[in-house]
Amino acid sequence: MYYIIILAWSFLYLFSSFQSEVPWATCRNSWNTDGCFEHGHNQTSSLHLYGNSTSSVVEFWERRILGLSVGIEKIGNVRWDLALCLLLAWMLCYFCVWNGVKSTGKVQ
Repeated sequence: MYYIIILAWSFLYLFSSFQSEVPWATCRNSWNTDGCFEHGHNQTSSLHLYGNSTSSVVEFWERRILGLSVGIEKIGNVRWDLALCLLLAWMLCYFCVWNGVKSTGKVQ
């Protein structure tokens, strides 16, 4: 079960990388906070020096891909893009083991 979820996150990350400008390169996205900084830009800002900031890459992973919330009591809504990636991962797993273990080796 946990491997399928990791595959779903990987698919969402893969599909996000097909954009002309990768979303983790900038801080101009809806999931970014005010403390976001871009690698290679504003490296000497006061937020970055005092540790009150996070990189755009970390914010993309934690806030966009994982969708981390404040706590376990706030589970949030269904994220349809991640749900479709989870469905794709389950379908891939199903078709890999459909004919049994002998045919799985041929897929790899």
